[in-house]
Amino acid sequence: MCNVFAEFLKNSGLYDEIQIGRDNIDQLIDLIDGKCRISVYCNECNEERVFISEPIMIHIDEENDWEYLSDNIKRILKLQADRSSFDIFPNSEKWRWTDVDIEKYTRVIIFSFKCAMNGSHRLDYIVKTDNSKMVKIGQIPSFASLSLPELKIFNHVIDKESLVELRRAQGLFAHGIGVGSFVYLRRVFERIIDKAVEKRIASGINERSEFLGKRIHERVTLLKDDLPVALVENKSVYGILSKGIHELSEDDCIKYFPIINNCIGIILEQWENMRRRNNMEKQLNSDILKIESEIK
Repeated sequence: MCNVFAEFLKNSGLYDEIQIGRDNIDQLIDLIDGKCRISVYCNECNEERVFISEPIMIHIDEENDWEYLSDNIKRILKLQADRSSFDIFPNSEKWRWTDVDIEKYTRVIIFSFKCAMNGSHRLDYIVKTDNSKMVKIGQIPSFASLSLPELKIFNHVIDKESLVELRRAQGLFAHGIGVGSFVYLRRVFERIIDKAVEKRIASGINERSEFLGKRIHERVTLLKDDLPVALVENKSVYGILSKGIHELSEDDCIKYFPIINNCIGIILEQWENMRRRNNMEKQLNSDILKIESEIK
């Protein structure tokens, strides 16, 4: 099952927040207990890797040994379940997952992950919490630096300017700027369509006049045989990006960015696969013709 807090750490931008409550506290405990895995690009392996969370230990006082933070949270929850929690929370009957003894450890938490292939490769997420929510306030390496290396594989299918703008979109998102990130994603989406149009015109399949005055979704319909399936089936992404730029709030754009960014990534990945397949087919045809000429 997907851990909502682990996914939040992986996909959210700075100062995004997630609610903490009875319905998801078990997942937060699993994360604190080191029982979560996420798939992230490893800057040092230069590959997508599984990263494993590490349990968080605390040292409450000089007389006690190190303890698992998760055990202390479980203790607090059990006290509340036993209806005795109000003794440790004077003047309050509000549900809580921390108490005065451990709140100094939970106010700011560093969640550390290590690469499954090499434990010295690290990933740290920093959050600020209170009783009702968690706010992401930092991560090392940054969201953008984890995303950018993956873009190198698309050098053959989109132009340099589009790669730069993808980087800008991800960098803006990482700094909590939603509308600006949508501007760059839309420009990249438009260039994907424009490149397919130019290819059709150059091959003589269509005249430029056939595309003049047509909306994006109409162009996609005309170009469906030359575009990745993910784009044809999700051409509404352009409308979402446009609405984000003109109507949606910063928070809305930040909320939707990971999904739209992932969609564009899948489109580019499929387009790269199409390019490779076409090259392989051309090479195969050339090799077969060579054999035929040699055995005549």
